[in-house]
This record gives sequence, C-alpha cells and structure tokens, in this order.
Amino acid sequence: MNSRQFAIIYFVFCLNCACFGEDSSPNDIRRRVVCIWETFDADCGQNNVVLIVEALLGRMRNGSGCSIDLGSAELPCFADIRLFAERKCAGRRRCSFKPIDDNLQLVPGNCSRRVEKFMLVTYRCQAVYSADSETCLTNRSLVVTSSSGYLSNTVTEELGKGSSLCPWRFQPGEGQTVTLTLLDFGVWQDRGERSRPYTCRIYARIRHLQPNSFADIPICAGDERERHVQNTATAIEVLMTTQGNQSPADKAYFLIRFQTHLFTFFNLGD
Repeated sequence: MNSRQFAIIYFVFCLNCACFGEDSSPNDIRRRVVCIWETFDADCGQNNVVLIVEALLGRMRNGSGCSIDLGSAELPCFADIRLFAERKCAGRRRCSFKPIDDNLQLVPGNCSRRVEKFMLVTYRCQAVYSADSETCLTNRSLVVTSSSGYLSNTVTEELGKGSSLCPWRFQPGEGQTVTLTLLDFGVWQDRGERSRPYTCRIYARIRHLQPNSFADIPICAGDERERHVQNTATAIEVLMTTQGNQSPADKAYFLIRFQTHLFTFFNLGD
C-alpha cells in the first residue's frame, strides 16, 4: 500500500466513524451532531460555562445519524458558524439553540442551497473563577488568588462578585506581571455597530490602584473575538458591568482570561 492509498483509506475512515464522532475526552471536550430538526443543548453545571471550540453547518460526513438523503451532493461541504454559536451559547452555564435560523443563510459556505444540512458542534465546559470561599462585602474587593483562569460576567450577574461594589483585585508580587485577555462572545450579533469609531459598549473597567493613577480604563465590546486588554505589574481592580433586566437576546456574555507571569531584569553590562 502506498502513501496515497493509505491517505484515502484514512480519510474515508474519518468520515464514517471516529474522527467526527461524539466523544468526551479527559479535558471535557464534547462533540454533538445536531440534525436540522433537533435542538443543540449544553449544561455545564456550577462554576463552569460553555466554551465553543468549533461549530460547522453543512455536510461533513456520511453516517451522521440524521437520516438525510445525500444524493449526489458534494461532500464534504460546510460553513463555519462558530461566532453564531457563541452568540447563542458561549459564556452561559447552560444554553440551547436550533440550527434553523434566517441569519445562518448569510454565512458563507460551499454547500448549495438544495443540500440538506446538519450541525456539528464541539464545546467544552470551562471552569471560571468564582472565589467560592469568599463573601462579597460592599465597597471591598475580592483578591484573585489563582495564577491563571477566567473571569466570567455570568458569575457577576448571579453572585455580584466582580461588580463595581465588589470588584476583582489583582496584586502582582515582586517580579510578576498580570496579563488580561478579553474573549468576546457577542461579536456575531452587532459586528457592524461595534466597529464604528467612538462607540463603546462597556463590558468592564480596569482601575489602577497606585497613587496618581489615571481614570478607569474601559474594556469595550468590539469586532474581534479575542484581544489583549491589559498587562500590568501593579495592583488593579476589574469592575464588571452588570446588565440588569436586559432581555436574554440583548445580553452580552464574555470571559476575561488572566495569567500571572514571572519576569526578570537582565543586566546587560556597564
């Protein structure tokens, strides 16, 4: 058997069984095939939120279990709908949505309109920082004691932790710096609006605690799913914005990933 024959056999094997099947690995990666008439749902329980790894809509393989007629349709063909799935699901403890949606017709892909489609969603339940042993006291911050993790506005909405009355506090030690990165799950809904200059839907604010510090720095919604927002070696507070009684369709969900790094000054000589 030559390498070309092996590659073809392996590709067929992937299409028909293991490579696209639903599974659950040690790091809690889950994969779901959702027929066009079904509903995708996920429940990550306490201290976790849904994080979409991949979402595709189309015809990714034979044997999907959806009992649809492949006919002579091109295979594989699909559209990347990750941003749509994130707007519907990511950042929540539990969620559900259907693959039938008028907005999905606008997603570019290489499937013709006559092709019957199904959805393939890969996700994981991401642990988020919640300071379970700590209690929020008005006008007192909660010190983040983990060196890395995720802050979730879902925790703020449910428990008040991280709000303006009970913000998260980072206190880098000597030789340490803290990096903050925004994961924005609302990009799909209003991407055009977000890209306009001088427009800021405030997700959170960063407050530097050293004397003579500048005004709070806003973390704004934008047209990028992931972006760096802060790198600091001094104490800061993160004040998450609460969304009150907004309808579920209007609420934004996001994570702020934090990571503490060690840094060293090198003496380059006299």
